[in-house]
Amino acid sequence: MKLLGPNWLTNCPFIDYVGHTESEYEVIDGNGRSYHFVGIMAHLIEVHGFFEGRGTEYRVDPDELINFFHLNENPPIRQKK
Repeated sequence: MKLLGPNWLTNCPFIDYVGHTESEYEVIDGNGRSYHFVGIMAHLIEVHGFFEGRGTEYRVDPDELINFFHLNENPPIRQKK
């Protein structure tokens, strides 16, 4: 993973207003493919299920993310309740 730019402070746009030190990142896989994202996206996806709108600069497309990180090949083990 490579840090692409300087850090800046940003707040979550949702009701929790969690502050994040923000950076842009690039991950490059073994085949030379790269995936670009900003750090707050982990919070937005995990807590709010928000991937940004289609066509926006910082959108993380769920299908691209699944394919890039091969998440569909090894699904997580879910514990039975």
